[in-house]
Amino acid sequence: MAKCGFSLSPMSGIPYPEFLQLAREVEDAAWHYPESPVEELRELIRFDWNAMDGWFEEDEEVFVHPHDPYTRIDILHSSRHVEVEVNGVKIADTHQSTLLFETRLPTRYYIPKLDVRMDLLTPTDTVTGCAVTVWDSNKRRAAF
Repeated sequence: MAKCGFSLSPMSGIPYPEFLQLAREVEDAAWHYPESPVEELRELIRFDWNAMDGWFEEDEEVFVHPHDPYTRIDILHSSRHVEVEVNGVKIADTHQSTLLFETRLPTRYYIPKLDVRMDLLTPTDTVTGCAVTVWDSNKRRAAF
């Protein structure tokens, strides 16, 4: 077990190094707030996302945030015919979409890049933490 270094938090938390197994020393990696005014937080541990080398849910690395355990996410491959038109111009046509179903959100369709008229789209400067690339078509956004 590696040595963990901690400093005092401006939010009056107490460092909590007892259970961390680290390959290197990390300052302020985990905090416990037993005196929190929010009773539900008193028994919990707060981790500093950016202090870690990586986060995993089982064997899958998580890059932006952990999944909400109360929200269901299903990803299904589909042979359903999906067409995308913008201003009457077909920009995508596929029978190989991937459908993303997420609690309380509309179904999202992911279309293989080979089935998209990329010549009609323009890359944007939009940055996202999701594993998609954002393109623009007449001020409408599409993610691939």
